[in-house]
Parts: sequence; structure tokens; C-alpha cells
Amino acid sequence: MIDEHQRRILSQVVDQIDGCREGRLSPTQALNNIWGLYTAAEVEFTPEVQEFQELFVLATALNDARQEFMPEGLGTDADFEAALDALRVWAARLREQTPGRVTYPHAD
Repeated sequence: MIDEHQRRILSQVVDQIDGCREGRLSPTQALNNIWGLYTAAEVEFTPEVQEFQELFVLATALNDARQEFMPEGLGTDADFEAALDALRVWAARLREQTPGRVTYPHAD
């Protein structure tokens, strides 16, 4: 079970993905920040957490596949964006369940 404090932390994943899409964060920075939020939340392993882990691993793998040093055809920008969409939906669900949500300013 994810408690209210953990939900507040993990709901910030939405802001990281939005920051990436707005160009304030590189995809790698956003994914590193998202992993930091996950570890800071100190969640127990549940089906909900497993879903996050699977979505995060997919997004990370697809981001890696897009790097210039990787062979072509491993992943596309569209694949990566779809993985980010799924991760954002997961975090937005948590955000909707978090009463008294606080939005923190982004570091540039």
C-alpha cells in the first residue's frame, strides 16, 4: 500500500515528464529524477509499485535505444513517448488520489 506521503512524492513524476516534454529536462535527467523520487518514497513492493517499475524500465530501455551509439531499429521516439505517456498516467492516478497536493518548483 502506498501512503499519502509516498503518493505526494510519486505524483511528482508528472512534473518530471512535463519538464522533459517542455524541454526543461533531458529525457535522461527526467528519468534519473523519477528514479530518485521512487527511491525517496521508500515504497513496499505491491502490484501498484510493480506496475511503476515495469513502466519505468520500459521508458528507460526505450530512451537508451534512441541514443546515437545504439544500433538503429531498437526503439523510436514514438515508442519512448508512448512509454512516458503510460508512466505519466500511472503518476497522474496517484496525484488524483492525493489530498492537499503540493507542487514544487522545477530546478532549471
